[in-house]
Amino acid sequence: MDTKEKSPFGAAYARFIDRGLGIRERKAALWAVFAVYALFVSVISCFHEPWYDEAQSWQIARCASVKDILFTIPHYEGHPPLWHLMLAPFAKGGLPYELSLSAVNIAVMLGAVGVMLFGTRLPFILKCTLPFTYFMCYQYGVISRPYSVTALGFMLCAAFYDRKDEKPLAMTVSLMILCASSAYGLGFAFFMCLVWLSEMMKGKKFGEFVKGFVKSGTFRCLILLFVFALTLLLMIVPADDSIYANSSDKHYIRTILYTLLLLPYDATMGQLIKDDISVGSADFTLMEALPCVFISAGIYMLLYLMGERYGRRRLLIPLACMSLVFGSVFFYAHHIGLFTLYLFFFICVCFNEEPRISGEDTSRAVYMTFLYAMTVIQILWTVTSSVKEITCSYCCGRELAAYIQNEENNCGYVLNSGKARTVHGEQVYDLNLSGHVVVSLPYLERNVYPVFNLPFGGQGYVMNYNSGSDVLDRQYESMKAMGCPDHVVGSINRGSVPDGRLDFIFDGAVYEIAVELEDGTIYKGNRYPVVNRIIRRCEEQE
Repeated sequence: MDTKEKSPFGAAYARFIDRGLGIRERKAALWAVFAVYALFVSVISCFHEPWYDEAQSWQIARCASVKDILFTIPHYEGHPPLWHLMLAPFAKGGLPYELSLSAVNIAVMLGAVGVMLFGTRLPFILKCTLPFTYFMCYQYGVISRPYSVTALGFMLCAAFYDRKDEKPLAMTVSLMILCASSAYGLGFAFFMCLVWLSEMMKGKKFGEFVKGFVKSGTFRCLILLFVFALTLLLMIVPADDSIYANSSDKHYIRTILYTLLLLPYDATMGQLIKDDISVGSADFTLMEALPCVFISAGIYMLLYLMGERYGRRRLLIPLACMSLVFGSVFFYAHHIGLFTLYLFFFICVCFNEEPRISGEDTSRAVYMTFLYAMTVIQILWTVTSSVKEITCSYCCGRELAAYIQNEENNCGYVLNSGKARTVHGEQVYDLNLSGHVVVSLPYLERNVYPVFNLPFGGQGYVMNYNSGSDVLDRQYESMKAMGCPDHVVGSINRGSVPDGRLDFIFDGAVYEIAVELEDGTIYKGNRYPVVNRIIRRCEEQE
């Protein structure tokens, strides 16, 4: 593909690239981009304090047995075990928490960026800028979560997609990585395989296709992928007693409308969702959303025009289908980037192809302008989020652990807070669901909260069991036998605890320890730099 075809600015730009930057210079420039990306995410990661999801994964890798990671925990976490297995050697080996967690994540993202730079035929400017967009650089590069593996899977699929029929094993392995990264990766891989099959069937009679297909290497590879994906799916089916199997979220219709009508806008160049919250409970008005619906429709149209130019319209089907899936399950703002990752996969696949429609036309200039505008906006998000990362506290775990570790504080018996929830129509206060505990434990050598996970052997991570009231009753009785705690971590609202089962802690000399944040995470640069550590006597709260 010549440079002129890649450029929306015509022959002058093509001559500049061809004459000013030869193959050797461009390769050197891409290595420089790779080095700058590695340096940037490494530096910002030094200021990042892991939040709940990151700490939960580390604690599972640290405390759970390999058997539990493989066969039990996926039913309660809702994700395949790959990410926990990747962290396990570092966590179980006693290596530094923040350094090891970031190192694993950065290594995976460097693989994804490396494939984008050297394994695709994106236009040179996009190669130099897409790695620094918000989701590729900050959300999945600095924040250590399994979606870094999803990014790697998508980029590998993009690199091998145009050769998938000649080298089906490489494409199959790429899809297996995508499947193993997350439950959402499984969904994307399923619909991508359907597109793959439809492309193989194009122009053939069904019987003729089947006869040739079952004799091909592609058939054997897809059978292997099917078995692998089915195994992962069975591993993550929610257990009957998991919290997710008994979710009380009633925002499904609102979430589906968001993911179908507004997600393209928020995933590329918008900030309708300003905080990292459940999109179904996001607070925005119809007047705010209506312009975004039209922008999303325009984005869909531009992607269609791009797919038509390169003969890849069918690859928009997984995007539309997964938008429906997103709306039907647990979907938070940090999941919005999965749409963006697939979009990057889509444009990489398109540019790896020779265009079916040659020459410069208006539609191409428009969608290229959109891609460049999206890149600029998201780089600004990366910059503002990184500045907030440096200047604001992201989480309270590090400071809380330091306070507890300080012998001068003489914390004594520390009680963790929990979360109010409903079990079979009955309100309960579950002390086994404590975010404060999880974010602080990776910094401590052991579980210093004697009540946390008391019915489950004192494990150092949230078990996500839908504990019945009988289990919690036994836990409350054990607490009373321990006596009044010296400190309570987090705030326990007296009114949220039914039957006065925790009233005894308000009658003693109990001190409350909390680090209150205006919001829990940095999302697209939004973060208030207000952090107040509170150490006070527990008082009755109305």
